[in-house]
Amino acid sequence: MEEYSQATATKAIKTTGKAIFFTATTMIAGVIFWYFLSSLRFQAEMGLLLAIIMFINMVGALVLIPSLVSVFKPRFLGRVKLLIKE
Repeated sequence: MEEYSQATATKAIKTTGKAIFFTATTMIAGVIFWYFLSSLRFQAEMGLLLAIIMFINMVGALVLIPSLVSVFKPRFLGRVKLLIKE
């Protein structure tokens, strides 16, 4: 059962990591331009802070969450429920 949960977690991290990275990069690229193009200083600084927060969230989702899952090994990951009875 340990191998199954480890393989499932590895596959989930690989596939979701691409989606997380693509979405976060797209959002950061759209927001970071406020810093350079806005004539209002407060709006420019808030755009920069929002981009920094999104970057930190992306790193947390890609690094912190998988490492916490591998350290704590929650029980619900190893549980397999069959929806169809054999």
